[in-house]
Amino acid sequence: MKIKPLYFVLSLLVTASMMLAACAPQAAATEAPQAQTEEPAMTEAPTEMSTEAPTEAAPTERHGGWLDEIDVSVVAGDSAISQLQAGAIDFYSFNLASDMYPAIQEAGLESTQSLGGYYGISLNPAVFTDATVLNPFSNRKIREALNWLIDRNYVNQEVFAGGSLPKLLPVTTQLVEYTNLIDTARALESKYAFDLEQAKEVIDVEMEGMGAELGADGKWQFNGAPVSL
Repeated sequence: MKIKPLYFVLSLLVTASMMLAACAPQAAATEAPQAQTEEPAMTEAPTEMSTEAPTEAAPTERHGGWLDEIDVSVVAGDSAISQLQAGAIDFYSFNLASDMYPAIQEAGLESTQSLGGYYGISLNPAVFTDATVLNPFSNRKIREALNWLIDRNYVNQEVFAGGSLPKLLPVTTQLVEYTNLIDTARALESKYAFDLEQAKEVIDVEMEGMGAELGADGKWQFNGAPVSL
């Protein structure tokens, strides 16, 4: 008999739960996001290239240089750098010795290099008709020994401040003719490089063979008189 009241209570609970569910608030509907599209910005049309021919320069009847006036001054080489620095002259067109190159750099001046001349020693190979006078350079071996006697690198550093090139041959080392003979030239330059002892040995033998005597003062004598060059 108690079962019926129990079913009655359960049915009431089910009915109440259904009513509560029906009364619950519903979630608000959300709208789907819309993609925003931007219209492309307007661009200007490309500028058209001008097809007009360039204007020709007006003809001129002028001849010669384009300077109205050119002033030429006589300037000594030892004052060229100072006058350039002072603005007294615009450029110095004559060559300066290579030992002045450090001063040119220190002054901050621009310069160019050119192939200049060369310095050498000319020897007189003649045999004197006066038998009492001796010319050592009439001896070929003594002339050859001078190549070992002269230190060309020392002369370059001390006289030309390193701005020159030692020269042993008639051919200039900067010109193309030197490259045509480079093997022979390099061999001769090596053979006749500075060698003071070899030069002294050859000169001593040849001078004695020519009848000269070396005095106590280190000077050569011939027939009792100093040998002069």
